[in-house]
Amino acid sequence: MNQHQEDAEIFDIPTSKRNSELTGRTLSSTVFAIIYNFSWGLLFMLFRHYNDQSCDSINAWSLYAEIFLFLMAGYKLIIELPIQYQTNGFWKEKLLDVVDYVELFFNILILIGLTYAYLQHEECTHLRMFILSYLVVTYFIIFIWILTMIYLICNKDEQSRSS
Repeated sequence: MNQHQEDAEIFDIPTSKRNSELTGRTLSSTVFAIIYNFSWGLLFMLFRHYNDQSCDSINAWSLYAEIFLFLMAGYKLIIELPIQYQTNGFWKEKLLDVVDYVELFFNILILIGLTYAYLQHEECTHLRMFILSYLVVTYFIIFIWILTMIYLICNKDEQSRSS
């Protein structure tokens, strides 16, 4: 009986309150993504421009990563943030989902390229160490994301079995 009362209480939340909480979480996530992408882009720019050694592969892939990170920070600041703040609707969700998939594709491409460039063992010590730190942080975030997805899938299966 308590389970039914809890379910009823959960679903009695007004839609506007639920939407405002969801919008708040989405906005904070977007602001975090802007800061995260801009910070890494700035670090790539600093390490790449203060590199005094000739390293073709690492330099090229770090340039691609720098451009991509600044573009994503700019896109999220100029386009995605105002769209999330001012509009509601189905088209907004579809647009942001498509952009998320494109961003994921380019993130994976940059990650593979940086891993390849790091494994070339060029003589750029500072740039290589920076790229290693970026790769460690990024692979750790991907690992946490995969664990979260596995947990959500298992939890969803468990809830469907108990229903």
